[in-house]
Amino acid sequence: MKKLILICFLGGVCLAGSTLTAQVADPPGADLLLHRSMPHRGGDSRSDTFSKGFSLVDDSISLRQESLASSATGGALIYGELINPDSLGPLAIEFRPYYLDPKSSFMVEKLEPDLLPGETFDGVMNPMVRKFISPLDMGARPGYFSIALGGRTILSDYMVLPGDSLKVELDLRELDVLFGGDNAAFYEAQYAIAREGRRVAFDGPRQLIAKSDSRMLSAPGNQEKLEHFQDEFGSKLLVMAPGKESLDYLLLGLKPDHPRLLGMLAVLENYRSSLDEMEYELLKAEIHGSVLFSVLTTFRKFHFPEFGRRFNEAERASYQKLILDSFEVFPESEIGELTRLVSKEYLNYALEKCMLMALFEGKSLLQVVDSLYSGEMAQRLKTAYLSNYLSQLPDQPYVLEKYLAEVSISPYRERIESLKRSHVPGGLVEPVNLVDMSGKQMTENDLKGEPTLLYFYFSSCPHSASYFKDYLFPLYQKVKDQGVRLIAVSVDEDPDLWKSRIDTYSDASLLNVNLRGESKRRWKEIYEIHGYPKVMFLDRDTRILSFDIRTMGEDQESLIHEFKTQFQSELD
Repeated sequence: MKKLILICFLGGVCLAGSTLTAQVADPPGADLLLHRSMPHRGGDSRSDTFSKGFSLVDDSISLRQESLASSATGGALIYGELINPDSLGPLAIEFRPYYLDPKSSFMVEKLEPDLLPGETFDGVMNPMVRKFISPLDMGARPGYFSIALGGRTILSDYMVLPGDSLKVELDLRELDVLFGGDNAAFYEAQYAIAREGRRVAFDGPRQLIAKSDSRMLSAPGNQEKLEHFQDEFGSKLLVMAPGKESLDYLLLGLKPDHPRLLGMLAVLENYRSSLDEMEYELLKAEIHGSVLFSVLTTFRKFHFPEFGRRFNEAERASYQKLILDSFEVFPESEIGELTRLVSKEYLNYALEKCMLMALFEGKSLLQVVDSLYSGEMAQRLKTAYLSNYLSQLPDQPYVLEKYLAEVSISPYRERIESLKRSHVPGGLVEPVNLVDMSGKQMTENDLKGEPTLLYFYFSSCPHSASYFKDYLFPLYQKVKDQGVRLIAVSVDEDPDLWKSRIDTYSDASLLNVNLRGESKRRWKEIYEIHGYPKVMFLDRDTRILSFDIRTMGEDQESLIHEFKTQFQSELD
């Protein structure tokens, strides 16, 4: 799918990454790969153990019997060399054994390997090079790893197979990445496939969906600019009207001859002789899933809400048939059960497929999932749905109990239980370490005594600044005389940045504190803090009454009214 420019506010939320250090699980059915020996690299075999001379006895979590018993099942090894002319911060490797949604830190392991200088006898003689080695403590199924330097992503969501030993060179001087070792082709293929997808998007027109009389297009000089740049070499802007024109263009991405799909499959075929059957199947599923998902999710989020208004019954039926027919494009018969259970892009596609069918047929998601899938895959989909969309659903306690009754396999049940802890009020706030403006340390005990609004933000999020000014501070001024206090909690890692922007993102009259480091990581994990601003409400004993009051009103007046109505018993 080509690049798409959409003007929206996403509910006024700034997104920030989050990570979680956790152990890695070995799920039911993991023995499918425990003793696998696969044809590899022209007929050689590769077992699911480390190469000779390296062994890892791990303490990874075994969830085969829905317990946290110890199990040693294998792993993978990454050896890297970093050529970095500048100091950009620590190197971080994240390993995700179970993909459920792009934001969740559930069971994600974060590693920060030491960067060591080389020496003559290890072959790393360039003084600019630093080497590192990182075992991935994984079970018997493929997972995903990412590498970032100083918060800047270098490799994102690369699939890794148990037993792999990977060499990677990260050359920031030449802006290049190289893979080596016996398993290099699998990773080179992923790099090349992702690059081809980006190349097709880069080489195609960017899209602007706007009416011809929109303010942007009708502003003086803009039409002349548009015509001028159409004749220049470089990027082009394709302007399409909302409705039929833009939807028809989007749905071209569902066709089996779409350039992005064909281009990525062609790259995969170039590596075919260097990949074993498992690797080839996994990457093929990733390609088809990513292309179809990008189209389907755009349709559901931006076109379906206008479906009834923009199109008549016959047109809706025609588009619906086109989308349902597109599900046949996915080569389901060529995708095995293990691939369905581990592939990130297949999960994204399958979940989007189920959601659209539920919308088209007027059924619940549970009904559709159970009609198409069974066993672990059905439970994976149900869990992924909650992991992605629970925050948008009404009556969350009821929904969680309903899904818990449906999901029994680990780690999916544990994921839903973690969502329950972060969405159902009533529990005491978790331990935390905060720092005030003078450097004084505070804990959760310092939050006791008064009903408290905890406002989380970071000092480069414009939505936080506007929400504080237009909604939160006016609410506080209405309820402060009734005993409610407001504490502004910056999650900036840079204390100087935090202090310099208090007047923009908070108010000097408030208690302003900073949450960073390990405490921030833990709170983000427990309370699913993925976007800002977020405003929790605690009672006098630090019991959580609301995980986020922002859902209470669409304007200042309704927010104040609903807050006072719902929490009247807490107000003096």
